[in-house]
Amino acid sequence: MPNRPEDWQLDDYLRAMRLHRWTILLFVLGSSLLGFSRVIQKPNIYRASARILIETQAPRVVQFQEIATTSPGDRSFLQTEYQVISSYAVMSKVVEDLNLASFPPFSQAKDPALMLQSMVLVSPVRATKLVDIIVIGTKPDLITRIANGVAETYARTNLERRRDLTTGGAQWLREEVDRMETRMRESQIKLQEFREQHGATDFGDQTQSSVLQRLQALNVTLNKVREDRLDAEMKYREKHPTLLELMAKERELQLALFDQEQKALELSRLSIQYTALLRESKTSEAIYNILLTRLKELSVQEGLQNNNVQRVDEARLPTSPIGPARAKEVAGATFIGLLLGCGVALLREFTTKTVRTRQDFELLLEIPFLGHIPQISVPRKPRQGQKAILLPDLKSQVAETVRSVRTTLEFILPSDQPHILLLTSALPEEGKSTISINLAIALHELGRKVLLIDADLRRPALHRYLDLPLEPGLSGFLQDTVTAQELLQPVPSVEGLQAISAGLTPRQPTDLLSNQKFQEALRTWKNEFQYILIDSPPVLVAADVAVMATFADGVIYIVRANRTHSEAVAAGKQRLVDVGAKVIGGVLNGAHIELERGYRYYYSNKYYRQEPRRGKKPRGTPKLISDPPPASESVGEL
Repeated sequence: MPNRPEDWQLDDYLRAMRLHRWTILLFVLGSSLLGFSRVIQKPNIYRASARILIETQAPRVVQFQEIATTSPGDRSFLQTEYQVISSYAVMSKVVEDLNLASFPPFSQAKDPALMLQSMVLVSPVRATKLVDIIVIGTKPDLITRIANGVAETYARTNLERRRDLTTGGAQWLREEVDRMETRMRESQIKLQEFREQHGATDFGDQTQSSVLQRLQALNVTLNKVREDRLDAEMKYREKHPTLLELMAKERELQLALFDQEQKALELSRLSIQYTALLRESKTSEAIYNILLTRLKELSVQEGLQNNNVQRVDEARLPTSPIGPARAKEVAGATFIGLLLGCGVALLREFTTKTVRTRQDFELLLEIPFLGHIPQISVPRKPRQGQKAILLPDLKSQVAETVRSVRTTLEFILPSDQPHILLLTSALPEEGKSTISINLAIALHELGRKVLLIDADLRRPALHRYLDLPLEPGLSGFLQDTVTAQELLQPVPSVEGLQAISAGLTPRQPTDLLSNQKFQEALRTWKNEFQYILIDSPPVLVAADVAVMATFADGVIYIVRANRTHSEAVAAGKQRLVDVGAKVIGGVLNGAHIELERGYRYYYSNKYYRQEPRRGKKPRGTPKLISDPPPASESVGEL
């Protein structure tokens, strides 16, 4: 699989999930158990509900106008009442009325009213004036009492509030009636004093009209006398009695007219004052009468005690819990565990630094890919004749993968000449000895003459796997203590297969392997065998590989999947290239075949699976394909 997320396809994600299924399962189980352990500790939760009716106006017994009135379509009124129901003031009264501070959990709370406020939910019934007062808690009897208590306390509080408004209005009206009565009396006294002072009871239009008529009559008479005087002046002399009489009469009329004009002005001024005093008196009296009437109405309302809140349904004792939603919480915890498991699986995939698939192998090493060797289950104690073949079944998928490597190798190498092949790896425990043995057996199956040489003089292993003696071995031959004829030993479990043990470990293996005698022996054996497979030490551990790689016809590079760091794998291959070795290809050992794209089209576990006999279980313990342990100890590749 590619390590870059942008290169991933849907199949890559699915294969990653399948590869890390145990990790994902562990997270799922852990999260599920944690969620289950939490929900079983939670107590049952119950719900009690009381229903009330909130009218915008209280029922009217008499047709009096109330102080607090609302419009039938006023939505803000109901919204305000919803807040009043759950207000801190109402909750405090409920706590006091029901003595909740003496019962847990309120007894442990710093503010029982605030705690009660968090338990009460006001839920209006849609398209109605009904309101449900819902209380949620762990004690059915307690929350039932609380729901009924909140409904009763709110109704009582609402009535008290309306009564206070009425009482407060009546008190204000009483004070205002007293004040207006005093004011009315004062205005009436001032009006009466004005009348007595000016000797009249009316300064209206009729009085003013009579004064104006007299003034008009005097004015007409004066004009007539003035005309007569002018005629007399033309007829008589200055001292004539008639003229003198007319002149005297004219003067008299002028004085009378002036006096009447002054009276008219005074009457107009008094009329204005009188009108103002009269209007003040009448206004005060009218206001007094209105206030007095309203005061009597409010006095009647105080005794009626009308309430616009009614209790419709009392809360009943709940019989079944509403929570917690244990199944949902456990399912949620399971889903979270699944997400975490998948996230960890993808994180491990994105951050892995090992070679895992053929794509990784070819991209990193740029050498021909010979094939996969998958993970297998191997019997801890193989049957006689199977010790050299570490596969439990020659017809299994693993056996076929070894044969697939063999087939690819045969296509790469010329068939008309023998070959010396060196098998190595970057680090120990990558399975090169196992692959060397099984590849030799796979080539032997085709009738090829094969010689298997254990050239790991530091930590030899093939003699144990093939039931061969350590001596005579290769180290003795190179030290001239063993002849070439004594080296070749038949493998007991594979008829016709020849092998050479490593022998005792020398002091300087590298110098010994660079001996010309080893190269001459290989050329001699090359005339006798078609394939010579050399099992060598890891290239990054010993310099022996660099020596042997120079006279081998090809090097097969073994990489343990999902184990060896990519930098070590690349460094091992580069060391081979630096000494001029001909790396003909590589094998990915312990690979997860299902990680490869399109693996379904060329692998099938069921095809190669052999059903066990009825009533018998397969013996052995699952183990990765690697070198078998010596004696009773479990060790890896040497």
